[in-house]
Amino acid sequence: MPDTTIKHPVIYHPRYKLGSGWLKYLHKLDMDKPGDLYRALLQKGLIDADHIYTAPQATNAQLKLAHNQDYIDNKIGNKVWLADVFQLNLIKWVPFTLTQHLLVTPLLYHTGGTILAGELAAEKGWAMNLGGGAHHAHANDASGFCMVADITMAIKNLRQRHKHMRNIMIIDLDAHQGNGPERDFANDPDVYIIDMFTYGVMPDGDMFYPDDRRAMQRINIPVKLNFNTKDDTYLQKLQNALKTAKTDFAPDMIFYIAGSDILEDDALGMQAITKSGLIERDEMVFAFAKELGAPIVSVQAGGYQPNLGKIVADSIENLDNKFNLF
Repeated sequence: MPDTTIKHPVIYHPRYKLGSGWLKYLHKLDMDKPGDLYRALLQKGLIDADHIYTAPQATNAQLKLAHNQDYIDNKIGNKVWLADVFQLNLIKWVPFTLTQHLLVTPLLYHTGGTILAGELAAEKGWAMNLGGGAHHAHANDASGFCMVADITMAIKNLRQRHKHMRNIMIIDLDAHQGNGPERDFANDPDVYIIDMFTYGVMPDGDMFYPDDRRAMQRINIPVKLNFNTKDDTYLQKLQNALKTAKTDFAPDMIFYIAGSDILEDDALGMQAITKSGLIERDEMVFAFAKELGAPIVSVQAGGYQPNLGKIVADSIENLDNKFNLF
């Protein structure tokens, strides 16, 4: 059980950092976004290092909540597969021990953090993992910089440890369709999914990633966004989705995938949301959870631009001002 003497249900570990200094020049993924966010929250005085939770590394038993042993041994342990997941061919040519140290182990800490966040939210009403949100991973495969299905594991762990936590709502506001949980809970009517995501044909003729039509059928409220959607349109669509969800479903817990790749100038999101729009978005989701009286877990998911930690920290500061989180 989590140590409830610690005041703030915020989860972080220095091992969240992916890669090393040189890797950031080869990849669009911000290798230390959680660390940047952690330091920004420290600077604001919202948290202190002694009063947040240290993420544990996900155990083999926890991984098996979402994946079988073959997946654990022959995908997570396979350089060729990892190179495809991370879109980084260099992985194929370096020793696996290095790949494990720079990518695999950090993501197992991210995963442990998400699982812990679910337990903490059940105890404290809310929790925030400064990493996590691998929403393109599902039981049988993964892609899009996601290695293992941390959301699936956290939900299944929560249900095992807290039998009254059965009805789960996923609010996925990352710019990319969250096809991982949608596949994993395809036949589970007690998981309700809102997913707002960029949708359309890219200049190269391909559909915007991941365009998982099979998973899309599972979304209770799919909100397909045109490229470069502005704040007013985005927030109105979110408000409409939350209004519908409120009448449709009574969640025992909300998992909020708070991707910041909707921001203008993001390298991959193809949206045009301002910083103030993102702050209002997060406030709307937390206000929705408060109105329903549902605990909420927040994970960071995607975001691919510099200085993102400071932007997200400003949003968390606003949440504290509005809901007295800290």
